[in-house]
Amino acid sequence: MISVGSRFLAFATATFLIAACAPSTEPVDTSVLRGVASNFVVFASPEELASDPLSEVVVAGEVEGFEQGRTVVGAVPDDTLYNVVMRFRVTDPVKGADDNPKLADGYAYVELPQGGLCDPGLRPCRSLDDFAKAIPRGTRALLFLNTPPGPASGTADGGHVEPSPVGAHLFAVYPQGFLLETVEGGERRLVGGIEDLRGPGWSSVAQTADGDPLRVLVGRLKNTVAAGPGS
Repeated sequence: MISVGSRFLAFATATFLIAACAPSTEPVDTSVLRGVASNFVVFASPEELASDPLSEVVVAGEVEGFEQGRTVVGAVPDDTLYNVVMRFRVTDPVKGADDNPKLADGYAYVELPQGGLCDPGLRPCRSLDDFAKAIPRGTRALLFLNTPPGPASGTADGGHVEPSPVGAHLFAVYPQGFLLETVEGGERRLVGGIEDLRGPGWSSVAQTADGDPLRVLVGRLKNTVAAGPGS
């Protein structure tokens, strides 16, 4: 997990960037999700991750857009962490989503680091438009979510940043648990958004004979969750 040390929150506001309405048939560019390194426990397969308490919520659905998120400010100007919030429409709940008040409107709001800073002004190198182009609206995905740790003590101007709509719960996505559907050579496949699908337990889910690896994986995970721990 990313440590924010003595950083605190600053105000940030924005609106969602809207792209196409239909499910995306464009390839995704995962580079926008890989601007910040993190330490985490490695799981051997999606089933193992889904069964672990670290996966509070597991859902499949579609990306709807990105907005500016929280700004975590450090002691010096270049020690600032900017975030975006991804609005994710849940279409297929797998774990922890039924009657979950954190998903009351049918959406998950996922906080993601915006990446490194660039001159002039030490602002994020990647803009909201970069995220929207890299992961178009309608991109199908599978997310393994949990609640991020609370911010460091103190908030800028005595306030805090809310995702849209105001009061929505912010989720963090597990580094291995951000699987995106992309289109390569006219065929759909799954790729790791933050971490590559390394090892046989992960790489084996990338493609399926029926051409819909996301649907197949969601079915497998539902069976795993229904069977309970140790299955």
